[in-house]
Amino acid sequence: MSKEAKRVAITARLSVGDGDPRVAAANAIFQDVVELIRSNGMEPVIIRDAELPEGIEGIVLPGGGDIDPALYAGEPCDALYDVNPEQDALDLAVARYAIEQKLPVLGICRGAQILNVAQGGTLYADLAPSDVHHYHVPAEGEELKFLWHDVAVEPSQLRDALGAPTISVATGHHQGIDQIGDGLRITARADDGLAEAFEDETGRILGVQWHPEAPDTPRPNRTRRSSRWHAHSREKRTMPELSQVEQAKQRAAQTLTSAQDTVLGLHRTIHAHPELGLEEHAAARALVAAVAELGFDAELGLGSLPTAVRAEAGSGELVITLCAEYDALPEIGHGCGHNVIAGAAFGAFAALAPLADELGVTVRLLGTPAEENAGGKVTMLNEGAFDGTHAALMVHPAGEDVPWMDPLASGILMVEFTGREAHASAMPWMGANALDAMTIMLTAIGLARQQLEPYQQIHGVIDHAGSAPNVIPGSASGRWMVRAADKDSLQRVVDVVRRCAEAGALAAAVTVSITEGPFRYENLTPDAELTAAYIENLARVGRTAAAPWPKAGSTDMGNISQRFPSIHPMLGLGEPGVVIHTPALAALAGSAAGDAAVLDGAILLAATAIDAALTPQLRARLLSDSPLATEATQKG
Repeated sequence: MSKEAKRVAITARLSVGDGDPRVAAANAIFQDVVELIRSNGMEPVIIRDAELPEGIEGIVLPGGGDIDPALYAGEPCDALYDVNPEQDALDLAVARYAIEQKLPVLGICRGAQILNVAQGGTLYADLAPSDVHHYHVPAEGEELKFLWHDVAVEPSQLRDALGAPTISVATGHHQGIDQIGDGLRITARADDGLAEAFEDETGRILGVQWHPEAPDTPRPNRTRRSSRWHAHSREKRTMPELSQVEQAKQRAAQTLTSAQDTVLGLHRTIHAHPELGLEEHAAARALVAAVAELGFDAELGLGSLPTAVRAEAGSGELVITLCAEYDALPEIGHGCGHNVIAGAAFGAFAALAPLADELGVTVRLLGTPAEENAGGKVTMLNEGAFDGTHAALMVHPAGEDVPWMDPLASGILMVEFTGREAHASAMPWMGANALDAMTIMLTAIGLARQQLEPYQQIHGVIDHAGSAPNVIPGSASGRWMVRAADKDSLQRVVDVVRRCAEAGALAAAVTVSITEGPFRYENLTPDAELTAAYIENLARVGRTAAAPWPKAGSTDMGNISQRFPSIHPMLGLGEPGVVIHTPALAALAGSAAGDAAVLDGAILLAATAIDAALTPQLRARLLSDSPLATEATQKG
């Protein structure tokens, strides 16, 4: 494989543990490795089964956790903490496939063990003596200080590694992995930790890691095998401290991991029991119960909406509002994936809540019902539920990751013609035909489309147009949805529909009643800086931004975006061709792809909120009297 490889498969982290700090560190390492792959111009493809997509040119086994004792050939192991046979099966299958296909493989930590087993080697790794600790054991009353390693593989070294034969990078607490494939492990000890690398048979360094250790941590005997490497290791000895932003994002991810069962349970419950807009009683109760599991109170029923929900954490001046939708569609259930929206918003709330005061924010979770049929957010906006918001964030599932939507403004018009019934054969002249008026209206709309402005749209349906063919219809009614690029253009197309209806009534000598819905959806204007932050965070979960969608559709989030800086990106479910509002998307939203989207979406929302809180200029704008960006052009 050349150094220009584009697609690199990385096995997903299936082991999640139960609050163990080592598991949280392994999850952070996974994110580090994903970012390293991306930073070197390669595309990370996270895989969750042994069926590799086409075009994969390298494999990374990121490690984290320990493998099943059944795979060991040696003494019993006393260092296991995160065994997941499902993870073992995935990693082994991928490793064996890669070896068979002669694909380059980079194994990190546990990935090195997997490679050893996959190649028929005897595994001694993790048969750690009881006096070797992964972390410093605290004295009574002392806070546990976790000392596990950081990933220190540089992008150029990663690229070299993925251009070599099957090689591996192991960690200092693994014993006995001296040779894997064509690579040799080299270790060198410094005063405050262990440096470790892999060289190929020509002496080229393929990968580097640094493992800080506490001064009192017992040190197993290892041989310093290369004076040249010892000098190199001292250059790597001091790792730069993480920025405040990065520390907060990692802590948020760790918190989400500990709340993962609750987060996934909520979205799965909502998906399994779909409810139409304004009828989402079970979903709203489930959201309130999930918030309670985190130790926070939630209010059920806001203003005129009994299925709206509100919860808050923190008391900072910057108010970040997370929007959770949960209404379904008739017959096809969650064909718009609102269960994923609710799960991701709640997950972000769970991740941010413990950090809220430290970040100087108030995290507000709003359960916003009836997006599909009654514009719940518009009602909540008008009734004050969004008051005080400085940024409103949500994600929406789709086939692929689209950083921003560009929905149209829209409105609903109900039209009813009233004429007179008469016998259609004996005395038709005594009638006034309401269906004729409807027909003229439809014809006039069809002709008017030639003169509609760009993005103006008219679509409608006839609800009633007579009851029998031998009776002149005395009434006819229908509904029309109109859309446009903005509210001013929307008013102009509303006027077109009104004129067409009035023309029909005039021509057929009937009366017409035109009633507009109680609200209009405004066009959505995503905030450019928040969108840019969201795009930057995509790499944290191994996602890439797809091309923007054409301007289309409408959402009540548009009204929120006209009042507060907002984002409404689309979160991919792994099938770019899937269409929303279909049974196919409903199935995806309730599958493992839906689970992954919920967790990734929660991380993305939380990370974007942290950027808003800790980026001085962005925070200052959001807190200002004029927070809406003057330029709607998106960045990314």
